[in-house]
Amino acid sequence: MSTTDPSAAKPDSFAIGSISKRDRSGSGDEAAPVYPVKHPTMSYAAPMHRIRQEMGVTTISTRASDLRERAYFKYPTLRTWISDLVKQPIRSQTSTWVTGTARWMKRYCQTVGRGNTVKALQHRYTVNDKTKISAWIKAHNMRNTGSWMDLQMRHPEIKLGLQDIGKIRIGCYWTAQRLAKAGLIPKIYIERCPFCNKNTPETIEHMLIECFRWNSMRHETTIFNIPRLYRTVTIDQSTNNQALNQGRNIMVGKLLGGESKETRSLLAQSRDRYSPYMKELETGRFMNGIRVVRTLILDRI
Repeated sequence: MSTTDPSAAKPDSFAIGSISKRDRSGSGDEAAPVYPVKHPTMSYAAPMHRIRQEMGVTTISTRASDLRERAYFKYPTLRTWISDLVKQPIRSQTSTWVTGTARWMKRYCQTVGRGNTVKALQHRYTVNDKTKISAWIKAHNMRNTGSWMDLQMRHPEIKLGLQDIGKIRIGCYWTAQRLAKAGLIPKIYIERCPFCNKNTPETIEHMLIECFRWNSMRHETTIFNIPRLYRTVTIDQSTNNQALNQGRNIMVGKLLGGESKETRSLLAQSRDRYSPYMKELETGRFMNGIRVVRTLILDRI
C-alpha cells in the first residue's frame, strides 16, 4: 500500500492513498488510485506550519540545523580528536562541514552564536507564511500555542469543547460559512447564520459573541468575559469602526486562550476567574455545550 502526499491533494479533499486491485478482488498486484474524498474534519486550508506551532513540534530541518550549530560550537572545546579536526579543516576542499556551517551562519544569522540558527529559521517560516489562519491568529493578537491541550487533562468532561478550540486555532473548525463555501450545505448560508437566521455569516466571532441562539449557554459560561459593547453592536454595524473591530478581535483571541501559554503547574494554581486560563476554560465549556445542538441543526440543512 502506498500513501499519497497530502500536500498534493486537491482543494477540499483528503488524500487517503491507494489500494491495489488484489486488495479488492483478490487477484493482481497493480495499484489502482483511490480518488480523494471530502473529509468533514480535515482541510487543505490547515497548514502544517500552523499545526506545528500549535502543537509545539519542531521541523526535522530546524532540529538538524540546531544540532549542527551545537556541534560546531561544542566540538572545539572537547579533549578528543574531533577538536583537532574541527580546528584544522581540510584545505584541499573548497567546502567542508566546518567551513560550510560557518558560511551558512554568517550569511543567514544576524550574529554568529548559540541559538541564533533556530531564531533565523523560525523568522524565515514566519515571514514566508502567507496562510489565512496565520493572518487570523495575528489579527486576534494570539500567541502561537494555547493551553487547551493541558486543560483536557484537568477537565476531561469538556475535552470535546477544548478540542474545538484547538481546531479553531489551527484553522480546522467548520463554521456554517465555511461549509457553504465548500458546497456541503446550501450557498445561502455563506451570508446567513443558520442558527439565529440573521443575514450575517456564521464566523468564529459571530458564534462566540453575537449569535443569540447560544445566549443561554453564553450566560452560563463566557458572558462575564465579554464586554457589553461587543455583545450589543454587531459586526456589520462596526465595519467602519476600526477601534471597535480591533477590540473585538482581541477579545475573541483572549476567549480562545491566545493571551498566554500557561504550563500545567500554573493551571493547577490559577483560581482567578478573569485569568487567561479561566477564559479559555469557560470558552471550552461554551463550545462543549453548543456542539450537539449545532451538529443536529447542520445535519437537518
